Amino acid sequence: MSTRFAAFCKREFLLLISAALAVISCFFAPFSPENYFSEGNLRTLALLFSLMFSVKGLAHCGIFRRLGESLVNRIASRKLLVLLLCMAVFFLSMLITNDVALLTFIPILLALPDSVLGEREAVLPLTLMTLAANLGSILLPTGNP
Repeated sequence: MSTRFAAFCKREFLLLISAALAVISCFFAPFSPENYFSEGNLRTLALLFSLMFSVKGLAHCGIFRRLGESLVNRIASRKLLVLLLCMAVFFLSMLITNDVALLTFIPILLALPDSVLGEREAVLPLTLMTLAANLGSILLPTGNP
C-alpha cells in the first residue's frame, strides 16, 4: 500500500502541491458563499468547463495532432512554428480573454510530434505563449490580464 501511495505522490506531485496550497489559502481568505457561489462565477466556471471539455474531446478525436502535423509539414523551422503559435495567441487574446486563447492553442503545441518538440522542450514555448496572451490582453482597454 505504501509503495502505491509513494508512486502516486511521485506521479501526481503537482496535484498534491496545488491541493496543499489551496487548503492553506482557505485560512487566509474568509469564506463567503456570496463570493464563491455568485451567479457570475458559476456561469464563468461552467463556460470554462465546457471549453475544456470540448478541447479534450477534440484532442481525443485527434484533431490537434493532425493540425500540429500539418503545421510541422508547412513550417520548416521550429522557431518559426513557436513564433506563429505565440503570435496567434497574442492576437486572439485581444479579441477574447487570455485564458481562453491559451486553452485553445496550448493543446496544439502539446500535440506536436516529439521529433519537433519534446516534453522538456515545450516549457519555453508554453511560457512565451502565456506572456504573449497577457501582453495581447493588456494592449486593448477591454483586456483583462
